[in-house]
Amino acid sequence: DFEIGVDEIVERSKGKNFKELLEDVVEQGACTSCGCCASVCGKISVEGFPTVKNCENLGLCYLACPRVSLPKRHIESMIFENAKRDEDFGYYLSVVSARCLDESIRSVAQDGGVVTALLTYALEQGIIDSAITVKHENWKPIVAVCKSKEDLIASAGSVYSYATLMPYLR
Repeated sequence: DFEIGVDEIVERSKGKNFKELLEDVVEQGACTSCGCCASVCGKISVEGFPTVKNCENLGLCYLACPRVSLPKRHIESMIFENAKRDEDFGYYLSVVSARCLDESIRSVAQDGGVVTALLTYALEQGIIDSAITVKHENWKPIVAVCKSKEDLIASAGSVYSYATLMPYLR
């Protein structure tokens, strides 16, 4: 339901717990294993799909799940208030083409190394102290906490799978 607001979502989440999260999201095939539920509840772990030990029925996991929380139209209206909308691109402020000039990054990057270059810049300038990325071992996604350019280069390239990142933000 894309037409409900934040207050309605909070109201609908009252009394919900992990059991409802399993029924409404995981069993419906909508879970992406993002880890938002685990980031708000220390009883939940996400190894593939969420599991819980001793649910305390707080309902925070249900409310945190992006599959049951803020509707897409509400998010778009908050973020893209003054943006243009195109049928092919969706909402956008501007379209930019970029590529990394650092050959040590470009040589291991999937699509020009722009993300790795931006993260390297942010680390080197002290804007961030680490970046959470996904690398792979035999095409199995592995979460990497990168604190240097070398760490970022080691995890450069696209991994066409999902990995649970949210718990690393604690």
